[in-house]
Amino acid sequence: MDPYSILGVSSDATQSEIKKAYRKLALKYHPDRNDSPEAEQKFKEASEAYSQVGSEESRKQYESSKSNGFEDFFSHHRPNHPTWDDLFGAFHQANRQRSFVIRANMALTLEDIYHGYEKFFELDGQSILFSVPTTVRPGETLRVRIGNGQELQITISLQTHSRFHLIGDDLHTLIEVPANIAIKGGDILVPTIDSNINLHIPPGTCSHAKLRAKNVGLQCSNNNRASIIYEVKIDTRKISESLRQWSKT
Repeated sequence: MDPYSILGVSSDATQSEIKKAYRKLALKYHPDRNDSPEAEQKFKEASEAYSQVGSEESRKQYESSKSNGFEDFFSHHRPNHPTWDDLFGAFHQANRQRSFVIRANMALTLEDIYHGYEKFFELDGQSILFSVPTTVRPGETLRVRIGNGQELQITISLQTHSRFHLIGDDLHTLIEVPANIAIKGGDILVPTIDSNINLHIPPGTCSHAKLRAKNVGLQCSNNNRASIIYEVKIDTRKISESLRQWSKT
């Protein structure tokens, strides 16, 4: 699977062009915005492609693995989390006496990133803790020194979420707003990753308006939380005349 062709860019595209192409595909195919049968698969493919070449670091790893004929272990094993015994059984036995780097992908959920994810695994009798910080983003590579000159390098990708999609640091989702609240304004209960919050709807809010809730999203490297962007979904064409009159009172 060539990530460049999936994103619709050339192999010498700039990081800015790659990011722009991914954002376009994410907005086009996210299941919240597109209910066609192929949308979810295309969104997943775009996310995986972006995790491979979306940053300079992950892109270098991808190009290096290509030139070395490295076949990503997780391209054939895609559980919710990697099976460490399988991973190290496949790579370590043939390389026990020499230094090397193990490269693989890990597909996390938004909940994993939001809460932080940790995994203990055993290697040559030593217990090693692999930690995913809450500030990690798709496309980043995490490194763990595992002794004897060996290093584990895991490139993070993101599983498709049932409600939210991630663009940059911010989460995006659609919400349905009752017509009367859209007209007169008010508060409604909306979801975050782990709870619900009250979101204020200004009077006269229209469909496709985007409302930002600050400091309720993923953790950022500056110790603040990112935002969640709520896109409003209403159909003002279905408002009755009596409701229109009521809104003027």
